[in-house]
Amino acid sequence: MPAAHTGFACSPTRLPFSQPDLALIPTSEAQPELAMLQDRASETDAEKQKALLRRLVEALSRENPELYYQPTSQVARLIQQHIAERGTLDADEHELMARLSHRDIEVLLSLH
Repeated sequence: MPAAHTGFACSPTRLPFSQPDLALIPTSEAQPELAMLQDRASETDAEKQKALLRRLVEALSRENPELYYQPTSQVARLIQQHIAERGTLDADEHELMARLSHRDIEVLLSLH
């Protein structure tokens, strides 16, 4: 009688890996779940970036009331400078916003 297939990459009692956790991940389910978690994390990051961008625009608008009339590229440059100078951002916020290029900021501003 053949042994029943458990869906695991290998037998939990005979591990070819130095880390037993790797062998206990079902191979058929690991990839989609990992992709879903990565998608959720990037969605969360994008939401945080949008909220931080709104906050930065509000702060810069208080400092410069004419900001509203400036071209998007100019506003993006000011935001990028604010991020580079670490302005009012904490370390986590700075890390999240520093990933954005000038063009990324322009696109996010145009969607706002």
